[in-house]
Amino acid sequence: YSAHFLGNGSWEAPSHVTAPRPSLPWRPVASAEAPWRPQFYNPMAEIDQIYSDGQAQVHLHIAYYPVQEQGAEVVHHRNRFADGERWTRLSTRPAQLAVDGNTLAVNVERLSAFGGQQMVVAYWYWVGGAFTRSPLEAKARQIMATLTGGSRAAALVVIATEAQASTGAARGDIAGGPIQQFLDALPALDAYLHGLEDSAEVDEPEDRSASAQARLGG
Repeated sequence: YSAHFLGNGSWEAPSHVTAPRPSLPWRPVASAEAPWRPQFYNPMAEIDQIYSDGQAQVHLHIAYYPVQEQGAEVVHHRNRFADGERWTRLSTRPAQLAVDGNTLAVNVERLSAFGGQQMVVAYWYWVGGAFTRSPLEAKARQIMATLTGGSRAAALVVIATEAQASTGAARGDIAGGPIQQFLDALPALDAYLHGLEDSAEVDEPEDRSASAQARLGG
């Protein structure tokens, strides 16, 4: 259950942290060639792992920010799932998933590659210790945490699986599909992300409140 980390100066990635461990039949796929990978701008760490239950595969990707700052944020115009070259976006829609035993509204993008391959990508934000699909709420939580001295850790959680191009009721669809089945097998994601936060060592900028007030126009 190795996790792929990218360091970014102010945060020392904890060497003991591994990718989440789902229950059987889901297992990590060693040395799998990922047909697709999201592109995030300046995350301080990325956790990337493909899993299989023997029939389907899912791709878990977590972009983690122990402290958000300008140019290193979960909500950023350069964070994207389709590169516009190999992969293009076909649609974006809201959906619901059961995450940590609770119903959560998430975002779903359907992507297409040359040759007809398609991916269904579900994603949502974790900011201030809470999940949300809304980039506006994620940004508001970021600013509030900065002003009040709350947790400034954040993450973008992505789970993707290959979809069938021919039918709308494809295996890659959200309801009852591999993404939900994988989530049902995962330990609590919120606890996992809090574990990353607890193990992080961050050099804090000195004047966060002034930066937040500038973003609010104050």
